[in-house]
Amino acid sequence: MHLGSIFQQLVHGEFSELNFGDGQGVIGPNNFDRMTNMVNLGLAALYKRFKIKEGRVWLQLEEGKYEYILHSDYAVSTKVPKEKYIIDSKGNPFINDINKIEEVSTQEDFKLPLNDPNQPYSVITLKQNVLEFPKIFVDDQKNMPEKMRGTLLKVTYRAGHGAAICCPSYYDPNMVDVPLPDMYLEALLYFVASRVYNPIGFNQDFHHGNNFAAKFEAECQRLELMGLQLDSTVMNDRFVKNGWC
Repeated sequence: MHLGSIFQQLVHGEFSELNFGDGQGVIGPNNFDRMTNMVNLGLAALYKRFKIKEGRVWLQLEEGKYEYILHSDYAVSTKVPKEKYIIDSKGNPFINDINKIEEVSTQEDFKLPLNDPNQPYSVITLKQNVLEFPKIFVDDQKNMPEKMRGTLLKVTYRAGHGAAICCPSYYDPNMVDVPLPDMYLEALLYFVASRVYNPIGFNQDFHHGNNFAAKFEAECQRLELMGLQLDSTVMNDRFVKNGWC
């Protein structure tokens, strides 16, 4: 979908009674930046809540190291002078788009226990993008089940929408792509409307901003109940194939 179509949906619906300075219900060039920022916030909220995009990154364990920060500073594709244990490439670099780590598995696709205190080999997510491995997993794999062995691991995660979309006043919104499936459009419109109306809301406890926020929540719950979020989608397989296959 294009940013221009989102603007059109807003001006004919949620914003039909607003005047942004370019006319009744019109989103003109003077407001492109503002509205684009609202759309970016809505995309971030939806990508955090739903599994819209899935990413993969490969992690090379190092002896004596048990905690791994999944950040591009530690990727082989960057020139940052730090240890390199994220295996990516310059053509397909890791872009710090982790919203939630979903799975850690071996090269043979055996899923390792994740955040399970009852499993001695469980991997722990200390933070959104930080993994901790038990010492035996890193230093003494010969005493582990064979199917769990391996120092090159695949981390599958719920990805963010990537770089923020940009539409300065001299761009045509109809030429700007928005990375969102159509089924999430209504929720996005409600989110943007709630952000716009809240700062200019009425003095009453319940106003248009709160009303659209409630509609956003209701639409998200409807999508969750219908199970419309993707089990898997475009895979960002950040594996350096040359020498690692």
